[in-house]
Amino acid sequence: MSATDSESPSPTKPWVRATQPLAIAMVPDALLNMRTASIVAGLSEDTLYRRAKSDPSFPRLIRIGARCTRIRAGDLTAWLNSLGQSAQTTTTK
Repeated sequence: MSATDSESPSPTKPWVRATQPLAIAMVPDALLNMRTASIVAGLSEDTLYRRAKSDPSFPRLIRIGARCTRIRAGDLTAWLNSLGQSAQTTTTK
């Protein structure tokens, strides 16, 4: 490894946020970052934040720090399942 590999990135090479493996969504108590939650839900991060403000059935967001928000994987998948079940009941009536 050269000396330049261990240095911080240059202005042309910005930091890349680490992504979580999607398999983590299978662990009910796992805390998903908003990027992973948006991939699992099929919604944008902005839409997740809007739903959190406007939809009382949306899972609670967990603030870990000033710029760190998480959502529990089990709560998100339960919410998505409830959306699917309510869509099925409205189409079968």
